[in-house]
Amino acid sequence: MYRQIRVHRDDWDLQRMLWINEQNGIRAAPFLAFRTLLQLVEDEGEKYLLALPCITHGRYVDDIFGGADTSQELIETALQLQNLYRNQVDHVLCNYDTSKILGLRWNSQEDQFTFATTLSLNIDRFSKRSILSDIAKIFDPLSFVSLVVIKAKMLLQELWLHKIKWDDPIPQQLSIHWRAIKRDLSKLNKITIPRWLNTKSGSTVELHGFSDASQLAMAAVIYLTAHNACTNTKTILICSKTKVASLKRLSILQLELAAALLLSRLILYVKNTLNMKTTATYLWTDSRVTLTWIKSHASRWKDFVRNHVILIQETTSNYQWN
Repeated sequence: MYRQIRVHRDDWDLQRMLWINEQNGIRAAPFLAFRTLLQLVEDEGEKYLLALPCITHGRYVDDIFGGADTSQELIETALQLQNLYRNQVDHVLCNYDTSKILGLRWNSQEDQFTFATTLSLNIDRFSKRSILSDIAKIFDPLSFVSLVVIKAKMLLQELWLHKIKWDDPIPQQLSIHWRAIKRDLSKLNKITIPRWLNTKSGSTVELHGFSDASQLAMAAVIYLTAHNACTNTKTILICSKTKVASLKRLSILQLELAAALLLSRLILYVKNTLNMKTTATYLWTDSRVTLTWIKSHASRWKDFVRNHVILIQETTSNYQWN
């Protein structure tokens, strides 16, 4: 990517590579490359309107990604990118059935995200280090499979409570528990998540967020419901967020409120990322007490509740809590 940007002749001597093993040029090369892209958009962008969103919002390191409602529009977008960059089309398109998008495995034929697990079930001795290593192998930035992964994180928290050293074998009962969790984790490759949110021009879209908590953990999950004139209404999982409960003992009501705060931060991130700031949004909790706290003035409550309620109200003032 860096070598495909033409440098002004007066600056050639400043860009010369003196060592053969130097691949990326000067330290500022990444910044200069992306700054060149932005300048290219500013200078030529009005001629390639379909390509603009891909460059401004679909750029990650040296990859460009984007989409379209129809095949013809997608082809036109790719051609505009090709013309804008003056590159070959094979630099834009990927022909593999399964590829990686930002670390996620994507089956382009089925248009679904999949997971690949490489956890071995033939190990008899487990340590805190090996368990943490296995957890780190699961790359799930949108927390599609957080329901399973959170169990592993809860076990890791329990190991800390036992004050087990990094390479010491864990107790037998915890070892049995971890083996059961690993069996569940090894089945993640059977899970598929649709990439397309079923939205198109003219779709009526709603966001629904749910929060819940127990004494061990809390979770928030967000779904998108799309109503289209020509297709049935579909509800798609967007993302979720889980968190192990604090070692400091909290009541279930406090944990439910903390889960609501987790949801409020997650919905803000989703709406900003998907540019859905005006989309109808509904947030749900199964705790009537939490709902009462959120819908009342924060000054009525003690410190913990007051601080959480203030943050929730500031973040979700325009959304409907149920």
